[in-house]
Amino acid sequence: MTNRTRPVVAAILACVCLALLAPVAATAQDAKAYLDKMLTMYDNPFRADYTMVMEMNQGGMALSMNGTGKMTWADETHMRLDVDMSMKMPGTDQSMQMSMKTVADGTNTWTEMDNPMMGKQVMKMDIAKAQEMAESQGMSSNPGQSPFEQIRTLQQYFDFKVTDTSGGKVRLEGTMNDTAPPQMKEAGPMIEGLVLILDGSTSMLEKFEMGPIGEPAMVMELSDYTKLKPSDVPASMFSYLPPAGVTIVDPLAMQQ
Repeated sequence: MTNRTRPVVAAILACVCLALLAPVAATAQDAKAYLDKMLTMYDNPFRADYTMVMEMNQGGMALSMNGTGKMTWADETHMRLDVDMSMKMPGTDQSMQMSMKTVADGTNTWTEMDNPMMGKQVMKMDIAKAQEMAESQGMSSNPGQSPFEQIRTLQQYFDFKVTDTSGGKVRLEGTMNDTAPPQMKEAGPMIEGLVLILDGSTSMLEKFEMGPIGEPAMVMELSDYTKLKPSDVPASMFSYLPPAGVTIVDPLAMQQ
């Protein structure tokens, strides 16, 4: 290599390195931009169809659940989710039908489950305390926490990248990083990865997957979004009164 060609070769190598590194940096920046935009979209009220599928295996016991319903959203402390669910219990081919109602009234999140085997059950969780615990543990302890709150809580512990932008959709994949607290790491495959599918033009969340990427343990989808005015979501829509005689359980108090 002559002195004349050496600078040319060096320049070519520098361009190659930039070409290899630039997509990685841009992808990370794009992923953050998409996440930030998605989360700001939920400052406004909406209603959407909701579907959920969960496949779990605890101690060799398989449990599957699926549900469909409606989500009405005013803000992070005022939401309502009504879902009809089917649960397949371990050791049986029969499915149990049940309903679940979750209401965040601004102070508490109430979750009422109507189980044919156990009757009605009600959980009550202080929203602020639940969020504090979720942030300290790095994961949600609130079964009624919205997917957007979960993403806000979890995003700092996952490294996201954009993996697909075809078909008018944006696919973000996140893998757990070293900053995740011990409780998350000990949870195993259940939350080792996150996948978000967003509408490419509005950045609204369409699908949320949790678990090993490609084999999620939980999949939630939102579709048929309808934008609402503040007058469409009065406070009365998010009021909840437990049925008379039902025992109210506070999972947060049980963890203290």
